[in-house]
Amino acid sequence: MVHKNCPICKIEFKVIPALKNVTITCGNKSCIKKWMSISRIGNNNNNYRGGKNKKCLVCGKSFYVGPVKSKTRKCCSRKCAGIIHSKAMSGEGNSRFGEGAKRVCKFCGKKYRSSPSLRLKFCSQKCYDNFKVGKNHPSWKGGKPQNYCIDCGNKIGYYSKRCNKCKFKKERAPNWQGGKSFEKYGLEFDDDLKKLIRKRDKYECQICFKNQKQLKRKLHVHHIDKNKKNNDIKNLVAVCIHCHMKLHRKK
Repeated sequence: MVHKNCPICKIEFKVIPALKNVTITCGNKSCIKKWMSISRIGNNNNNYRGGKNKKCLVCGKSFYVGPVKSKTRKCCSRKCAGIIHSKAMSGEGNSRFGEGAKRVCKFCGKKYRSSPSLRLKFCSQKCYDNFKVGKNHPSWKGGKPQNYCIDCGNKIGYYSKRCNKCKFKKERAPNWQGGKSFEKYGLEFDDDLKKLIRKRDKYECQICFKNQKQLKRKLHVHHIDKNKKNNDIKNLVAVCIHCHMKLHRKK
């Protein structure tokens, strides 16, 4: 066995005498990869036919090119080639430069650029969406026929006679009871009288029997005959807000 040094890590290792004059690595994977990358470039490659070392036009890095692509290749990688291609094809460098520059947007009137193969009429999707509204929409059929309110004259739907404000105005409202809600209460109907009625009814609603603590709000005091000036104790009763609303809905 003969002692030999690794060309990369320079560690001694034993080799048979037949491989004394042959360049061999120590057998480590990292050393083999490095040696393969060095030995297969340029003059070290067995199939070498006169390649060239060139400088990249973008990053300036030196790289090896084979004899076939030595005249055409100018960049070290695809990234650098893409940068040169984008610069060459933009603006005046493009063979179709100026053909689609005179287009005008139908909606905003702004000049924009597009390829001559595309027959665009708008500069962006927003302008297209804003333009295709109402009469400009291809499926426009004249719109719904307009109608006017009998009382106020505002625009409303075709099948209705009055707007919502006029429809539920006082006497036309379904729960209208002759304007009882606008009547004034008697002078006796004060906070002391309300407290007395709630205490008498043990702070419970006399219809659903829910306690005031459960409802987390004060009970209402209701006039049984719906006469606001009749403030007799027998005519008053404590009820919750939900039951109070139901009582006034009934005619």
